[in-house]
Amino acid sequence: MRLLSSLSAMAMALGLAACQPAVEQNPTMNTETKTDSTTAITETDPRLWLEEVEGEKALNWVNKQNERTLADLQNDPRYQTLFDEALAIVNATDKIAYGAHRGGFVYNFWQDAEHTHGLWRRTSLADYIGGNPTWDVLLDLDALSKAENENWVYKGVDCLSPHL
Repeated sequence: MRLLSSLSAMAMALGLAACQPAVEQNPTMNTETKTDSTTAITETDPRLWLEEVEGEKALNWVNKQNERTLADLQNDPRYQTLFDEALAIVNATDKIAYGAHRGGFVYNFWQDAEHTHGLWRRTSLADYIGGNPTWDVLLDLDALSKAENENWVYKGVDCLSPHL
């Protein structure tokens, strides 16, 4: 029994060790350097230039990857059918306007063929429940993008509780 548990422990230790790549096998991972008698781990990353997200080299690389991927997708015989079906769903006018209830209003983010960047809007809870809401547009991202010549994207809203 003792031999079995020792073998189990060794097998687990070997399994865990096997999951860790050795520095010798991947010299770009980590290197150790001595500083004031303490050991610091420094990373060398051959693709650090990708961190400059608006840099010319990074953008060129990303554009080439996108072109290659799009070509692969478009060569699939199912591509155009799937693309057209997905676009029809996104641009549907009969989709449910899901919303978040806050302080007597229902807030909703809406995108369709006319509003590709989207609208952040709200209606009263009574109108929403009534089934024919009149929406007040709080932010028109298409108009904002055009006015500021920027590609604005909605990423959600965080609100403080009114009781704080």
